[in-house]
Amino acid sequence: MIPMNEIYRDPAERRRFMEAKGLSYLSRSVYKDIPAFAKDQKDSPYYQDNIEEFETLTSDYGKDIEECRMADVSIRLVSSDVGYGLFAEEDLRPGALIAEYAGIIQPGEDLEVDPDTAVRPEEGYETDYTWDYPDAWYEDELYEVNAGKMGNELRYVNHSFEANLAVEHTLVGNRWVIFFVTQSFIPAGTQLTVDYGEEYWSGGFRELILF
Repeated sequence: MIPMNEIYRDPAERRRFMEAKGLSYLSRSVYKDIPAFAKDQKDSPYYQDNIEEFETLTSDYGKDIEECRMADVSIRLVSSDVGYGLFAEEDLRPGALIAEYAGIIQPGEDLEVDPDTAVRPEEGYETDYTWDYPDAWYEDELYEVNAGKMGNELRYVNHSFEANLAVEHTLVGNRWVIFFVTQSFIPAGTQLTVDYGEEYWSGGFRELILF
């Protein structure tokens, strides 16, 4: 039985909770040795095509991300069906940084589709705890931020079609960073949510549970 009053607010409590689940805690993402990451990312076509937007995002959030800042949040049990979620423990203004979505930056690891049947294996995906990493050089190989085994509290942010968080990305220290910010005022005690997107639910491998 899972106790229905589980709340982990203190940063040390949150870390111990994750480690007890067999997860390695990361304050920032770590990068596999991939040639594209050794380049100056500001020279990439993607950055040059959107330079004003990224300069603004880096100016607004870059320092806090470098310092591993995280909003005052808690990991709480939502329900036995949904599992855990991330909650605001203070009032959050619009545009407030929650934190970087931390994980391992690596080539995407969705399981291969069977070429004979055009169907994925029953388990569907290597892990649900990923976000797409920017394809800054417009290459064929795609990368992801994989928090399946190593990550931070943001892996517990659940889906909502009326999400109160937005997923942003920009350059910080010559590395692309995925991070979450508030879309509107969020009162303390509110569950933090993002929209996973239609592609996440396609293929019949995941069940949408509303809370």
